[in-house]
Amino acid sequence: METYPQGWEREFDRTGRRIREDVREAGRKVWAKVRMKVRTRLCDGEDADEIMEAAVDGISRYLNKLNLPEDSASPEGLLLHAVRRRVLKGWRKQNRLVPLEEAATLPDPAPFDEWTLEIERRADLPKILRQLSPRGCTICLLRLEGVCWPRIGEYLGIPESTAQNSFWRELRQAQIKLGINPRR
Repeated sequence: METYPQGWEREFDRTGRRIREDVREAGRKVWAKVRMKVRTRLCDGEDADEIMEAAVDGISRYLNKLNLPEDSASPEGLLLHAVRRRVLKGWRKQNRLVPLEEAATLPDPAPFDEWTLEIERRADLPKILRQLSPRGCTICLLRLEGVCWPRIGEYLGIPESTAQNSFWRELRQAQIKLGINPRR
């Protein structure tokens, strides 16, 4: 039996407001999706409990504010949207820009030539994806989404090093087959 975080399984939130049962039930239905989304996007599942609790509290307050009776509609979509927004906020927080006083220690920006190379790489991507195995495509797309190597290995059920090595080997072979310079 699946266990759920205690924060949103309570009848009342931290301020004493009642948490709607339909929202809690929707939380139970989407909990596995939420955990996976948090793990893949933030590379850490520890925040899933807090994110879910905040989303359940917020959606419950929102539906009560609209005076909607319980079970009048399924709040799963609203709940997933609230979670998605909170995960994105956490991701942005993790990937903030360097403060201005530290900018002096950064290397010079990439020259224009490197920028054009990136555009060429993106143009070659569909051709390369067609050459990769299904597992190679999955890894490539997950990496483009920003998923870290440990999570990719966990998702595929293989060691992180195996995922990396097999992907890079397969990518080089596809580039050679297509006549794409692997150095660019």
